[in-house]
Amino acid sequence: MDIKKGYIGRSAYRFFTRKNNPIRPDTAKQTDLLAILLADRRSAESIMEYAKGDLRNLNGIELKELIALPKVGEAAAAKIVSLFALIEHLLSRPLQPSDSDG
Repeated sequence: MDIKKGYIGRSAYRFFTRKNNPIRPDTAKQTDLLAILLADRRSAESIMEYAKGDLRNLNGIELKELIALPKVGEAAAAKIVSLFALIEHLLSRPLQPSDSDG
């Protein structure tokens, strides 16, 4: 999947749902998935370079570290920190059918 410009989320949706050779999200590159979440390929590339190609290397990173990266603003940094908090929350306990948001 090589989304270069335009509406990244919309382009990703088209890649994921096209009839001929659709791309499964779980097979996409981390950089592409991050670009979709951030809606900004340049920020995603800068963050992935800092992470040495693996987002797991960012676990525990602070906002100020992310904001210091080139092409990474406050919104992108907040999204990354929120993503790790969400993952931690989801992995901290098994999901029950009666669970609600919170």
